[in-house]
Amino acid sequence: MRFVGIGNALLDLAAAVEEGFPPRCGFHTGMSSHVSTGRAEALAGELEKPNVSAGGGAANAARVAAALGAEAAFVGTVGGDARGRHYRDDLAAAGVEVLLGDSPHPTGLFLALVEPCSRRTVVVAPGAAVDLGEGEVPDSAFVPGGVLYLEGFLAARRDFLSYLAARGAGAGMTVVLDVGSYALARRESAFLLALLEGPVDLAFMNEDEFHALTGTAVREGLPLLAADGLEVVVKRAERGAIWACSGELIESPVRAIEAVDETGAGDAFAAGFLCARDQGLAPERALRAANRVAGEVVRELGCSPDPERIRRAFDSVAWS
Repeated sequence: MRFVGIGNALLDLAAAVEEGFPPRCGFHTGMSSHVSTGRAEALAGELEKPNVSAGGGAANAARVAAALGAEAAFVGTVGGDARGRHYRDDLAAAGVEVLLGDSPHPTGLFLALVEPCSRRTVVVAPGAAVDLGEGEVPDSAFVPGGVLYLEGFLAARRDFLSYLAARGAGAGMTVVLDVGSYALARRESAFLLALLEGPVDLAFMNEDEFHALTGTAVREGLPLLAADGLEVVVKRAERGAIWACSGELIESPVRAIEAVDETGAGDAFAAGFLCARDQGLAPERALRAANRVAGEVVRELGCSPDPERIRRAFDSVAWS
């Protein structure tokens, strides 16, 4: 499978912090905040031994897809700084083809502050990530028969996201949209619903994002959204996931595990599902494989799991 992820290139720093650390730094525990690069850099300097990896939703998914044997690539934009160089090297070392544009702005940062009991507070400084535009997306990103994985965060630039989805569909790719944000789904619901009715073939979202998009509960609205051939997968964390398409609905539970950090878990789930789908697995088994893959990611800080462990988790379902 040729997997091409396009989205925000953010260098992830995931660190265990003591209880009460986020509010002492001015952040609400369990929430996500956008800040300036300067403030994010200052906060990063206070973290002890963070796990540092190339991140952003589409990059995380590309990393896991590569671990599962896909020919994976990622398109994004970083700065010409040390963090940008670290980003390139880390993603390339994970087996991902790096198709990064250059920006005069600092490389974007994603800080995951993980308190005891796995409570995660996220601080983001987008930096160079938002400089991604049509000029940074090479023609090689659009491959007939491939999978084009788009982050919902790109909806902040509607014309750009519409261009990517339409070009992917025109090239004969499976166009996948991961909504990725409750606030964005609520703000851009009409636009995103139009995309789902148009060039998008498969959509991932969690329950809150589903409600923000449709104004309905999952059980009520999923059969309506997943009509006319659109596949929709609703990720429900510790309660598993639901797949629906054209009147069919399948639910998959998940085994209870002790989670350390949820950073990248949803992205890993999406990659696992798409790889299983590409190998011809039925939706029920694809959901199970995806849940197993995501379960491995949450066992440690950040999203840079051991590829061998990811493959074993996937294979335990795919070939059992």
